[in-house]
Amino acid sequence: MSSTARGARRRVGGAFFRMFTWEPGSGFDMHETPTIDFLVVVSGCMELLMEEGSAKLGPGDCVVQRGTRHAWRVVGHEPCSFAAVFLPAAPSPQVP
Repeated sequence: MSSTARGARRRVGGAFFRMFTWEPGSGFDMHETPTIDFLVVVSGCMELLMEEGSAKLGPGDCVVQRGTRHAWRVVGHEPCSFAAVFLPAAPSPQVP
């Protein structure tokens, strides 16, 4: 993870915006958060990994991630920059 991403800590009780730049090969392991995340890729490419599949994202692609288990990784040979807005929310209900 780049130094830009290390400083990102979730805040309790409010919305917040962050810009990230991650180096090739870096990412964030499988996790879930009590937030609704709105993310747009600015440059580079990344992959969103979910329990049931994955999606490759490039410049201009947007994702709304709603408290489900997911992971991120940068793909390709250039850094990936993206912007995200995080809103507090309850985690998704577990499906048996």
